[in-house]
Amino acid sequence: MKFNSFKWIIILSILVMNLNFCQKCDKVTIKGITGNVKQGAVVETENNEIYYVEGLHDWGKNIGRKVLISGCLKKIKHVDKKENDNQIIQTVDNGIWVEKLIQHPKWKFMDK
Repeated sequence: MKFNSFKWIIILSILVMNLNFCQKCDKVTIKGITGNVKQGAVVETENNEIYYVEGLHDWGKNIGRKVLISGCLKKIKHVDKKENDNQIIQTVDNGIWVEKLIQHPKWKFMDK
């Protein structure tokens, strides 16, 4: 019986992983300039919007270059972190900040 239970756990795990991969995403293409911040590599647009690049820690020698990047856009909402007594221990602009993350990124440099 133990093997059958384990087999079903594996099958369910595979199904859940497939569901995560099949989720639709907002496909975007962004033009901007490469840059690095503490959290990793970013692309900054003409409108001063910042897009984080999934899986890329920095641009290395390619910092400051014009880039065309595409992928799935994931928006992550950040809010002030508070302790139990409602005291703010970490704050962001206006209490809310939306991180724009480009997942599964593909890019090409436009200068050179």
